[in-house]
Amino acid sequence: MARSPARASQSAEIGIQGLAHSRSTPAEASAVRNFRAGGARRRLARRGPGSGPAVHEQGGRMASIETPRELFVHKLGAALTMEETILEMLENLQEEASDSKLQRDLQQHHRETQQHVANLQQIFQALGVEPEKQSCPAIDGLEKEGKQMIKEVDDSLVDSVILGGVIETEHHEIAVYDGLIIKAEQMDDQDIVALLHENLEQEEGALDKAVKASEQSAKQLVSS
Repeated sequence: MARSPARASQSAEIGIQGLAHSRSTPAEASAVRNFRAGGARRRLARRGPGSGPAVHEQGGRMASIETPRELFVHKLGAALTMEETILEMLENLQEEASDSKLQRDLQQHHRETQQHVANLQQIFQALGVEPEKQSCPAIDGLEKEGKQMIKEVDDSLVDSVILGGVIETEHHEIAVYDGLIIKAEQMDDQDIVALLHENLEQEEGALDKAVKASEQSAKQLVSS
C-alpha cells in the first residue's frame, strides 16, 4: 500500500535525523542541515502572517523595542543590512582581486550571500513583519577599512588585504548569526533556527576557506 506524502516525508525526516546522530562525514552533516533548511523554507512559506512589533510608551518616551521578539526583529534587520552590504563588497572585491581562485571563491560566496538575504526575508515574512533594514556600524567600518587598505598597499599585497578583510567580516557574521540563533531558540521556532543555521554554516565554510587561502598567500609572499 502506498504511503501518504506526509508519512513519506516523516519517514525521510526520521532517516535524515538518524544520519545526523550517527558518526557522519562533514558532507553528510551538511546534507542533514540542508535537508532541514529546505523543510523549514517550505513550512515557513505556508505560514500565515504573524503580528508585527508594537510600540510602547515607557517613562515619557516611546520604547520601540520592549520584548525579546521585537529585539529579534531589530537584530534581523541589522543582519539584512549586513548581508546586503556584503553583496556590494563582494562585487567590488572580485574586481580588485588578481588571483583567479580568489575571484571564484568571492563569486561563490556572493551567490551564497544572495541566499542568505532570501532566508532573512523569508523569516521576516514568517513573522508577519515587513523587512526593515537597521543600521550595522560594524560592517560599515569593515567596508571602509578594507577600501582604505586596498588604496594604500602595493598591488602585490591586494589579495592578502582582501583575504584579511574576508576573515574579519566572516567572524562578525558568525557572531551575528550565533546571536540570532540564540534568540530564535528562545522563541522556540525551529524553522527559523534551521534557516539561520544554514546561513551560519556557509559563513563558517567561507571563513575556513579564507583562512587557508590567507595562509597560502602569506607563504607565497615570504618566498617571493
